[in-house]
Amino acid sequence: MSEERQLLRETVAALVDKHASPEAVRAAMESERGYDEKLWALLCEQVGAAALVVPEELGGAGGELADAAVVLEELGKALVPTPLLGTTLAELALLATDDHEPLEALAEGSSIGTVAFDPEYVINGDVADVVIASTGRT
Repeated sequence: MSEERQLLRETVAALVDKHASPEAVRAAMESERGYDEKLWALLCEQVGAAALVVPEELGGAGGELADAAVVLEELGKALVPTPLLGTTLAELALLATDDHEPLEALAEGSSIGTVAFDPEYVINGDVADVVIASTGRT
């Protein structure tokens, strides 16, 4: 693992330790949005979590999917609910199209994204600002 990626892991782990106690996680899950909005803002502002997979020229951090995976892994260790997975998947889907307009707001964390593979269950579908729907065709 690169030194930068290890620092990213440690930074996220420190934020989780400080802001995501089991009680805080339960409260976030039971909140109206289903995640801790203050922790999400910290992750976006201090770590650039929502910007990791978006190229710099499109308002992102220019990182790799492996960077997002490191953040998701640290969040998963403490079962921290965030819109990061859905937002990252939406960003990746948008990068494969000509519609890059929503990327800046997604990368800064001011918009929440998701990808709908199954209309019966859409991760963060009730709070997403950008929903990418799969047609099921390749």
